[in-house]
Amino acid sequence: MVRGLKCLLAVATAATVAAGASVGGIPSVSHADVPPVKHESYVVGEGTVTFDFDTEALEWLGIFITARGEADGPREENRATFPIEASSTLQVETLRHAFRGIVGGVARTQGAFLLDTPVGRAVIGNLVIGVDSDGVYTVSSTLNDRDEPRVAFELTSVEIDFSAYARQLVLIGELSIAESWAWMLAMPEAAGAVIGAMVLDAEMLPSDTDGAAVDATCGGQPRGNGREADVSIGPDVIIGDLQGVMRHDEVDGITAFSVATNACNLGDWHASWIAETNKHPLIFSSMFRLKDDRFEQIGMSWVKHGFYAVAQNLCGDPPECYCQEYCKPNDPDRPSNCMIYCDFGRYLAIGCSDPYSASLNGIQTNMSPRYLVNGHTGVYPFPWEGWSDPEWDPESLIERRLQVHNEDLNPVSNVGATYFVQGHYILSDDAMYGNSNNNASYRQVDVTKEEEQYIVMPTLSCSTQRGQAAIRAWQDYDPSSVVETDIQVPNEGLFILAAKVTEVPATGYWRYSYALENLNSDRSAMSFTVPKFPGTIVENYGFHDVDYHSGEPYDLTDWSYTEEEHSITWSTQSWDENQNANALRFSTLYNFYFDANVPPAQGRTIRIDLFKPGQPEYVEC
Repeated sequence: MVRGLKCLLAVATAATVAAGASVGGIPSVSHADVPPVKHESYVVGEGTVTFDFDTEALEWLGIFITARGEADGPREENRATFPIEASSTLQVETLRHAFRGIVGGVARTQGAFLLDTPVGRAVIGNLVIGVDSDGVYTVSSTLNDRDEPRVAFELTSVEIDFSAYARQLVLIGELSIAESWAWMLAMPEAAGAVIGAMVLDAEMLPSDTDGAAVDATCGGQPRGNGREADVSIGPDVIIGDLQGVMRHDEVDGITAFSVATNACNLGDWHASWIAETNKHPLIFSSMFRLKDDRFEQIGMSWVKHGFYAVAQNLCGDPPECYCQEYCKPNDPDRPSNCMIYCDFGRYLAIGCSDPYSASLNGIQTNMSPRYLVNGHTGVYPFPWEGWSDPEWDPESLIERRLQVHNEDLNPVSNVGATYFVQGHYILSDDAMYGNSNNNASYRQVDVTKEEEQYIVMPTLSCSTQRGQAAIRAWQDYDPSSVVETDIQVPNEGLFILAAKVTEVPATGYWRYSYALENLNSDRSAMSFTVPKFPGTIVENYGFHDVDYHSGEPYDLTDWSYTEEEHSITWSTQSWDENQNANALRFSTLYNFYFDANVPPAQGRTIRIDLFKPGQPEYVEC
């Protein structure tokens, strides 16, 4: 879909009775003036949930548990610790600061467990800890379920300690397998078996029920999900929500984050999600900044590998997640029991959604370098180099994750800046059907500095812009001045160019600013050429890119600038000169800018030379 016809721009146009009143000299006190007995309420904040498993009990049952998405820190055998999600609502009540009980809500955790049982593999994750109507404390999984959380464990011998002074809640209980879940595992004999203990340790915050977040679009009207039809042919995966951002650590002035994603399949066929093959999605995250009429990428991550699809129903289009209706006979790729696509995690079924918490998307050992991936076809090697090799484990908590320089987040040097995160899925069967141009979504985020740490959180009043790459945010937030153009490489990937020209007051100059995002072109870009009239004076030219990291082989040298009579060009080395040159590769955005003493004109073209050999050698707009 072409969003613009020209790359060159037009100039931007840019009274009650006082308390204690007396009657006859004696203060008048009505019933309403007597303060009620105060019940204080607290809601869960930051904290962790730790599971200690009894190895002997699990072995007796034939169950082996692997944790995914644990909190950062030392790993201990048979123990898993998960962060508590910011969306948790677990609430306690006190009377004159004395603990009265847990009165509602739930504590949600990031992370998941893979359980290998005598009858197959099961997955529980995005756990919910709460108390049911009978007073039983439960641990439920929100994976593999379209309706209600599925109770996996019950807590027995529960002990609760709450300090109103320290605002700290500790909940301890023995962990037993719930009867309903034991039957679902086809292991009824496991019902009630105690397999360990759970400890919830959390900070509690004074409850405030006011000011519910408004789910609204920021910066303009929603553009939809980037599809031309209501239902695409083949798999069509978009990101339905970017529901959270997690901070991990800081090293040498760089902070690492990970972004939560919730993917939806809006096509008419399932999408492959098979973990131990190269038939699963690759997940990329990036961060961007809009500041001083420039939209820049300031951070990127390595590739995170999808490993298990569930059957939730986030996007609602189609209106229901289903499996059986699309089973066709005589197809060797489809098992006779079509429900396998929903129940066993190997496929994301039609209309279904699959969430990954920020913690899961930040698992360093489940990430691989970008250079191994074909950004257009979604093809990548499996196993990748270093997969399951302990010697290849990361050396720090920022490696491979979404890295951002602190100076790009510093509020002192970034006054007026607006920030965004982008999630981007690439998968081969989606790309095979030509449905990969809507696989990225963006959302505005808030950046704060707390105790010398930079914290990034989704802007609650701004929703995820589904199927829209982050570069679209520039025009969304400045629709009257920013021009946007889609540049499709024939039989290959998509570049998106956004540009703005502003007149510099009292100087006779105009400021030109371009942002070019390579969404999914494997051929990449090696030069960017802007035409100019002879005699044009160009000043203050510049270039901005984003750093690869964690051992990616690419050169980080800035593009060079050259000026000729009819054009100005930024370029890197050619493929023949250096196959690891700093080309503009997929899921990456670079900037080009300058001042000129002439206003913009229509009718002349911008040229982008492609990096990898092939036809055509360049594209224009």
